[in-house]
Amino acid sequence: MRFFGLGEFELEEIIEPLEKQFSSVSFYYEAKFPEVILTLESKCDTDNTLDLIIENIRHHVKPKSLYHIGNENLVQVIGQQLQTRGYTISTAESCTAGYLANLLGKEPGSSKHFLGSVIAYDNSIKRKILHVDEHLLKTFGAVSKEVAEQMAQNVQQLMNTTFGIGISGIAGPSGGNEDKPVGTVHLAITDGKQILHKQRIFSFERQRFIEYVSWYALFLLKNNFLS
Repeated sequence: MRFFGLGEFELEEIIEPLEKQFSSVSFYYEAKFPEVILTLESKCDTDNTLDLIIENIRHHVKPKSLYHIGNENLVQVIGQQLQTRGYTISTAESCTAGYLANLLGKEPGSSKHFLGSVIAYDNSIKRKILHVDEHLLKTFGAVSKEVAEQMAQNVQQLMNTTFGIGISGIAGPSGGNEDKPVGTVHLAITDGKQILHKQRIFSFERQRFIEYVSWYALFLLKNNFLS
């Protein structure tokens, strides 16, 4: 059982009473940032104990935080879903500096669904390559809903993909202010018809912020466009 957006200690609190209730089952969990993996091993293979435990856990965890039951991680699950449906994806990244593109591109066979990425770290690249409106950059700033949405829309059109993802944020350790503290991120996903935007503040150090935000983008894609 693979979870995203759920902490190890949160999961431990949920499964502690289950371990006492179901003595025939062994629980093994591992925090493998940014996900948590729970493995169940039953000594009795003739009953529905595992199904009962899984349903109990589903009931107690955050909605959709249990994203998959199996050996495949989130990146692999997304790749399989995109390929099965004949969908393609492109990304426009600022604060994640191409980490999301690396996740998508490093899996075997990814060329069938991942077409490319624009790493628009500087505003000049956002303007010249992604054609982000100068007015939006001056009025709202690079780290904003408006810019993230236009990044997603324009990369989707530029590369003619099913989905476009736009990410702009402040990875730190400097660069934040009172209105937009370090850890702020604006993330947008579009399929050309509708657009999803999320604003979050994550209190991770720089590298973990980059990793978590990249996974979070795929998590949102799965739950809002591929479910």
